[in-house]
Amino acid sequence: MEKTDMIILIPVAHETDALNQQVERELPGREIFCCVKNITRSEWAATAHRGLKPALCVIVWADEYEGEITAEYSGERYGVYRTYQPNSEEIELYLQRKV
Repeated sequence: MEKTDMIILIPVAHETDALNQQVERELPGREIFCCVKNITRSEWAATAHRGLKPALCVIVWADEYEGEITAEYSGERYGVYRTYQPNSEEIELYLQRKV
């Protein structure tokens, strides 16, 4: 599948604060090529009962995805709620809007 769009994947680091609590800190994101698809009706139905509101399915090269749970596409922030790897080269990231 041709990847002509761009998405920013945002990694997080886990650190210990002054109170000895684990906190997440976002690291600088990296921009990679992707292919954006609409969410299917079956995906919407499968996630709606769990309280999720899927927005996009983004296909990226599997070797470029490093487990990030936050992404930015067209100026909007999204959370990765599910991944699926249909083959050894690509991985599908299912995104929902972050508030």
